[in-house]
Amino acid sequence: MVTAYFDASGSPDKTAVVSVGGLISTSEKWVSFADEWEDCLKAFGVSSLHMRHYAHSTREFASWWNDEPRRRRFLSSLMSVIERYIEHTVAATVLMKDYKQIDQNYHLGEFMKPYTLAASTCVFSILPWAKEVGYAANDITYIFEKGD
Repeated sequence: MVTAYFDASGSPDKTAVVSVGGLISTSEKWVSFADEWEDCLKAFGVSSLHMRHYAHSTREFASWWNDEPRRRRFLSSLMSVIERYIEHTVAATVLMKDYKQIDQNYHLGEFMKPYTLAASTCVFSILPWAKEVGYAANDITYIFEKGD
């Protein structure tokens, strides 16, 4: 069994793109991943990573403004955790300008919202990898971050 965990970024009404990214790993590796991720966050004195806050040095990252060595160490530490425990990654982006143009002609929004399109693209891109490494499609559990 493997689990794919997805999170989204962007807003169909506020940003130029909507993206969904996913990390895939085994249940055992997810437990170790979560423990080490939490340890890394604690070591740097933050409770979570929200890229919009990290990228702009706001909220918990406000004191990190212009501290590029600290910012690099933090991301490098998190990337090391990902490299150790994640078996596969996927991502998809919907360009909202194009989506809206297509929606005008084909009413795409009636059955396929931007998040759904990006998430579906991610899910379908997992299947060839799963087959290649010996996982059946039914061996994959999909979890999507609440709110998207």
